Amino acid sequence: MTENVFYVYLLIDPRNNKSFYVGKGCGNRIYDHVKEAQRSSKNSYKLNKIRKIMNLGLDINYEKVFRTNIEAKALEYEIKIIKEIGLDNLCNITPGGKNNSLYGEDNGMYGVHRYGKDNPFYGRKHTKQTKQKIREVNTGRKYSIETNKKKGSPGEKNPMYGTHRNGEENPFYGRKHTKEAKIKISKSKKGRSLSEGWRQKIGESVKKSKAKAKFNPEYWSEENKLKRKEHSKRSWQTYLNKRQEKL
Repeated sequence: MTENVFYVYLLIDPRNNKSFYVGKGCGNRIYDHVKEAQRSSKNSYKLNKIRKIMNLGLDINYEKVFRTNIEAKALEYEIKIIKEIGLDNLCNITPGGKNNSLYGEDNGMYGVHRYGKDNPFYGRKHTKQTKQKIREVNTGRKYSIETNKKKGSPGEKNPMYGTHRNGEENPFYGRKHTKEAKIKISKSKKGRSLSEGWRQKIGESVKKSKAKAKFNPEYWSEENKLKRKEHSKRSWQTYLNKRQEKL
């Protein structure tokens, strides 16, 4: 039996001699990333970093830091190294180990949705580095027709198009935006240009809302109700006075 078939390796940036990727492999796996960066147009944080280094006329440095004949040990060491360096300091998307690269029904978590406190990421936030990784991975990414259907269709193709959930049917019912959320919403809308068709829709919607508010007491504020009540009293008194004069 061949000894030390599996190994854990590092891809090192020659500009600062810092590791930017940790992997587990055998044979020539350690060199596959550079080949992929050269031969494919795939957009990922790792491949983009490799291309950037190579475009400067520099070569990626390699280092095998662990060798073993047992794959499980190599996977354990991969996890250990990633943890020591810190996932945020690497181009790795996952913390290493077995089954991190399984997709669809082959993944043990396929179809499992964990919300709130059941989600392992509950209460945490992505760092700026991680957000940048996710952004670069998804930039220019094209999805299949099936995936787009799952993600949802825009406009009239969306089954929720034209549906308005008011009152208790609205998932946001009884809740309020925080000041931070309001500021984010305000910033996202500043400088935003709307199409003429969209402006007309907003105008029509505002007109309908005003019409509802004018004739439906449910939409009146307490101050507005009081003003209307006083106005009605004055109008009625004026009518009575005029009638009295005629008599």
